[in-house]
Amino acid sequence: MTRMDDIADRVELRALVDRAAVASDARDRERYGACFTERGILSGSHGHEVEGRPAIGGVLDTFDALFPQSMHVVGTHEVTLDGDVAHGVVYCLSHHVVERSSGQREALNVARYLDDYERTPTGWLISKRFINIEWQEERPLVIE
Repeated sequence: MTRMDDIADRVELRALVDRAAVASDARDRERYGACFTERGILSGSHGHEVEGRPAIGGVLDTFDALFPQSMHVVGTHEVTLDGDVAHGVVYCLSHHVVERSSGQREALNVARYLDDYERTPTGWLISKRFINIEWQEERPLVIE
């Protein structure tokens, strides 16, 4: 593998991470599920695990029930390449609008995604993602 191949893989992997975040916020279940392999796994520090594209896309049903709006901001993305597999650490700030008896508030999750990736005939996909919520904050929602 050449250095240019490494660069191309890293760019494609970053685009994958970004695509998953945008699909999640758009509640596009099909597009979100398509970021994962057919038997992909999504789990997290909340204790739930789902497997397969339909189930992963279905996680957005829960988002709809809990959050009228969300915005995932992905930052740091460190990748270790190993042929047709790779491992990544992704830092994410996920901002969610939540309904409380006092009105709408912003819930912020500071998360670290631990990703495994697999090169497929259609490109890189997530084979396993563990979402570790490092901490959470809730504050008044300000809309200007």
